[in-house]
Amino acid sequence: HARVLKWVVQHGDRSFELPAIVYRNKGFYQKRFMSVAELEEIISLLEDQHQSFALVLAYTGLDLGDAVGLRWRDVDLQEKMIRTQRGKTGIKVDLPFTKAVSDVFQVRSRVRNLHDDLVFHTVTGQGFQKAWKRALRKSSVDWNVRVKDLRHFFASFMLNKGVDHLTVATLMGHTSVEMLKTRYGHFGDDTLRKAVKVFDKIEGQSSNCLQVVCKN
Repeated sequence: HARVLKWVVQHGDRSFELPAIVYRNKGFYQKRFMSVAELEEIISLLEDQHQSFALVLAYTGLDLGDAVGLRWRDVDLQEKMIRTQRGKTGIKVDLPFTKAVSDVFQVRSRVRNLHDDLVFHTVTGQGFQKAWKRALRKSSVDWNVRVKDLRHFFASFMLNKGVDHLTVATLMGHTSVEMLKTRYGHFGDDTLRKAVKVFDKIEGQSSNCLQVVCKN
């Protein structure tokens, strides 16, 4: 819309410059992230086919479109790796997956459509969006958890468990660690408390410092 507006105005005034655009997507600067309990509750309220799909989204960080388009040729069951390309950026990502995700793939492989290479050939993006909203309404979760927040959960959970930003950015297919910090770098109180506790490990220095402060 902004580019079209600029093009229209410049037909009458070649010197017109568009002011800086403020990104207004509320989810871009999301400050609240799903807890494990919230994730498990919403997933439990989904239909069977959507339960496994949601779990894969949460534990791999794949975008909705990338997960819908995930193909068996991208999944290495023996090495427990997903090797695919992000649809938005075209960036190649190598994603190790957990036992829970491995179990999902094993079950899906038993009902695999021989004429379709899609892992989730019965799931559509629109269908899952609707199913997620229905499950959210039935749940006790009191805030608007979007499908996109499954990807946010993946990043936030790892960051809170001490996984470094560069590794998380690589797993998510981000080209910028700064983008990761801006969008997903939300730390819970327990993580922040744990971070400052490293100072408690400075043996003997805490008491010495306190004596100096008290003298001053």
